[in-house]
Amino acid sequence: MTPETESTSHYFFQQSHGFALDDPSVTENLTRSVLAGFQEDKDIILAQQRILDLDPEAPMLAMRMDTALSSFRTMVEKAIAEERGEPAGRAAVG
Repeated sequence: MTPETESTSHYFFQQSHGFALDDPSVTENLTRSVLAGFQEDKDIILAQQRILDLDPEAPMLAMRMDTALSSFRTMVEKAIAEERGEPAGRAAVG
């Protein structure tokens, strides 16, 4: 993901496959499936953002399904702290 503005990002992705390489319909079907999944995600994310925009100060609640995102954020914070020469865990992401 690449931030674009305060509230938008670009999301780059690719889907490859190592089978049926001589059948272009496989690639086309995979592409359609991936795009359908991303469109569903986009619809949900936009709906969530509309709710968040109603009360930007509302606290966020961590859920078990957020573990991967939380781990990623910790890794980014650590990398930023190291790049700034700060002790890990003290970086401000923003």
